[in-house]
Amino acid sequence: EGTPIELRDLDKISRVALGSRKDLIIATVDRLSKPIYYSVKKFQLLNKEESND
Repeated sequence: EGTPIELRDLDKISRVALGSRKDLIIATVDRLSKPIYYSVKKFQLLNKEESND
């Protein structure tokens, strides 16, 4: 509960799901204890460097 998931872990999970021809469904629970479901089809992590200007 209340534990964030790292994007790299989500990337690994999505690759396994897509490689297995499975739909990846992510569920979260909001503050009112209502579940919210997200269907992940495809996403790409971009490595952006932050500038300290």
